[in-house]
Amino acid sequence: MKYKLIENVLEQDKFKKLSDTFNGSYLPWFYNDSSNWGEDNNFMLTHYIYREDGEGVASELFNDILPIVLKASILSDKFNLLRIKANLYTKQEENVYHSAHTDFPELNTYTTAVYNFTTCNGGTVLFIDDKEIVIPSVENSLLIFDGNITHQGFTQTDKNNRVLLNMDFLWYNPRMDFIIGLLLGYFLKEISSYLKRISKYDLDSNTDKEWDFLSRDDLP
Repeated sequence: MKYKLIENVLEQDKFKKLSDTFNGSYLPWFYNDSSNWGEDNNFMLTHYIYREDGEGVASELFNDILPIVLKASILSDKFNLLRIKANLYTKQEENVYHSAHTDFPELNTYTTAVYNFTTCNGGTVLFIDDKEIVIPSVENSLLIFDGNITHQGFTQTDKNNRVLLNMDFLWYNPRMDFIIGLLLGYFLKEISSYLKRISKYDLDSNTDKEWDFLSRDDLP
């Protein structure tokens, strides 16, 4: 795999709910005066969701993005999470290209993924085999590529902000329980949602009616 692009990752209603959260007024964003550890002077805002170096979950939004994380993890065949952060780029008068980089230059085998919340004329550039491959920013799309591919983001001129998730996965590290924890957390959340739905029924008053709790819509 060099790169994959998947569109319509989430169902539209789920995407809208999550997008409203990341584009809302209550999410704390933190200023960075460089897009890549001092490599340029292009500022951006970030919100860390999962930190590297064993620090783990850093935001209450971690559970909300689990469907995206699981899909990226499975498609990349990398089941240990290195880092997740949300990036926010503000509107500029021209497309500003941030410094070309890899997320973890000290690593050889890992995967980087970018999930877009915004359709705009910003995007991501991949440098592969002496070619520049431009991937436009399209909402609800997921870009997955080998972590050692040099890449750069560029800002937009047509929308007030561009928001994305930046994720990195590793095949192996000491935290081998990561994928099990992800799956358990996700299915517990789905089970809880299902139980809330069926608790609305009055069992005593509906004993003569046909029950259809386990419809296709109730499956995770």
